[in-house]
Amino acid sequence: MQIIGKSICRAITGPIKLSQVVIFPGNWVIFPMTKFTDNKECRKSIKMLGEVISMKAAWLFLLLSLSLSSSVQAQEGFPLDGTWRGFWGVPGGEETLVVIVMNWDGENISGRINPGRNMIFFEEASLDPESWLFNFTSTSKADEPIAFSGMLEDIGAYDRTITGTWTIGGIENQLVLTRE
Repeated sequence: MQIIGKSICRAITGPIKLSQVVIFPGNWVIFPMTKFTDNKECRKSIKMLGEVISMKAAWLFLLLSLSLSSSVQAQEGFPLDGTWRGFWGVPGGEETLVVIVMNWDGENISGRINPGRNMIFFEEASLDPESWLFNFTSTSKADEPIAFSGMLEDIGAYDRTITGTWTIGGIENQLVLTRE
């Protein structure tokens, strides 16, 4: 076997076949059992090999780029996964910010309301995939029951919404949650 480097070409004789080429990191190429008639023929073969490898690398890069970009767009996951933000309150009155983080483990919807030291966890949650009706219940830090019922809208959009009614302590309020 002869080792041919980026700028090293030993005079060996015989034809070269691409099937005989092995490439190693650092631009070292091994031509097993290959002989060349002179240095010029050797350099020409390396140049042709470099062009073939460059073209193959360009196609491979293009294919990988396309497949990665489509897989990134396709990784939306369960339609409720993520962070949702909205304001609840009586129309025309004071509004209260609510942040909800939801996760799907393959069987259950879990959620946290206003993550932080005053965080509240979902007690129950459900999503009807036919009507896209979402419901959850919880209890506030003041032991008031919390219930939300809303319709998931713009399901194909990243910033989809859930529009519904937020009930706390028996008082109903309008709430539109937007996924961030």
